[in-house]
Amino acid sequence: MLQKKLLRNLLLKINPKLKNIIDKTNINLVNDGHIDSILIIKIIYEIENLTKTKIKLSKISKNDFKNINSIYKLFK
Repeated sequence: MLQKKLLRNLLLKINPKLKNIIDKTNINLVNDGHIDSILIIKIIYEIENLTKTKIKLSKISKNDFKNINSIYKLFK
């Protein structure tokens, strides 16, 4: 199971610019341009490798990546 702290560290490793906003829930990381489609693919890849689980891409939407809480719920 993916821990939230581990997810946070992984997101910061992928995009260090998230440091000052990663814990804010009122910011939409996708709509505000902090995460793009390439980073979403990289996040999915890294989390799948870390957790040894696969996620069905057909069940993912950009809303799943709006903040750390929504990403956490996706892989919980």
